[in-house]
Amino acid sequence: TMNNLGNTLLANAGSVNKTLYGSIHNHGHLIIANSTDPSGMYNMHPGPMHWDQTAPRDPAFYRWHKFIDNLFEEHRYTLDPHPVKDLQFPGVELEHLNVKLEPQDYHKKRVDKPLDTKNHFYTYREMKKYKVYNTNNDQEAIKVKNASMDHIPYSFNLKVKNKNRGDVMVCFRVFLVPETDEPLDNWRTMFIELDKFVESFKGGETKEIERSDKNSSVIASRRVRWDDIKEGNAKTSSQNNCGCGWPLNLLIPRGTEQGMRGTIFVLATDWMQDGENPQEHLYGSWSYCGQKGINSKYPDIRPMGFPFDRLIVDKSSKPMKD
Repeated sequence: TMNNLGNTLLANAGSVNKTLYGSIHNHGHLIIANSTDPSGMYNMHPGPMHWDQTAPRDPAFYRWHKFIDNLFEEHRYTLDPHPVKDLQFPGVELEHLNVKLEPQDYHKKRVDKPLDTKNHFYTYREMKKYKVYNTNNDQEAIKVKNASMDHIPYSFNLKVKNKNRGDVMVCFRVFLVPETDEPLDNWRTMFIELDKFVESFKGGETKEIERSDKNSSVIASRRVRWDDIKEGNAKTSSQNNCGCGWPLNLLIPRGTEQGMRGTIFVLATDWMQDGENPQEHLYGSWSYCGQKGINSKYPDIRPMGFPFDRLIVDKSSKPMKD
C-alpha cells in the first residue's frame, strides 16, 4: 500500500523491513550533506541537506526528491485507475469561477507591467531584509538581505448551485494546470494543488464563495520568530505548532517573463463520502499535514493529489484525453 511504501522510505514503525531498506529518504539527505567530508577527517560542517530548514537551498535537494517522487509514481501505476464516476457529483453545478487579484500599492510597484486583475496571477522577486540571531549569546541581531519570490494576493470567486433537494457538503479541490496539447497522463504530475476546502449547501441553495489565498489548505501558519519571544508576544498555536505546510509566498510558481498559460481546475466531490469525519473542523495546512493529534487520521479518504494522483479512465476503461 501507499502507507507501507511511505513508512519504508522513512523507516517509520510501519516499514515492511527496516533492516533491509533502512531509512532511504533520510540517509540520502545525510550522504549528500556529508559528501565533502564523509569520514569526518577534516571536521567540515555538513551541507544544507543535513537540516530540513536549509535542505531546499541545495540544488541536489530537488534531484533527490524527484527520485523519491518517482518511487511513489511507480507504485501508483500499479493501482487501479480512477473511474470517471469518482469525478462526478450529480446535482452540484459550478456556474462561475474567477480569479480576482487583490493588489495593494506595494504590490503594484513590484510588477513592471499593467495589472489585469481578473484571471491572472503575477509573481515577482524582491530583496527582503531579515534579522538573524545567534541564540548562544546575547549579541545584537545581524541584518541580512535575501532575494525572495512572492505573488500578488488573490482570491477565488465561485458561484455554486446545489440542485439536489437535500443538504450536501461539497469538497472543492482546486488545481493549477499548465496548458499543453499532450495527453493528460503525461502532465498530471505537474498539476499543483492550490487549495482544498469544504462548504455546506442547503437543498436548492445557490451560494457565492470567495476564498483567499491566505486561507489555502496547503500553506503553513506563521511561525514564532525570535523577536516575538523577546517581546513576549509568542503564542503557541494549538492548531499548527510544527510549521508544516508550504510557504504562502511560493504558492504560485514563478512562470516566465512573457507569461505562461494555464487553467484553474476545480473538482467538486461529496464530502459526506470523502471525509474521514465529515463534521470535523478543518484548519491549517491539512491537505499536506493532516490534523493535529497522534491518533488523528488524514481527513480525506481520497489519496493525496486526487484525482491526478493516478490514471483516469472513461466508461470504456480508456485513458481520458481531456
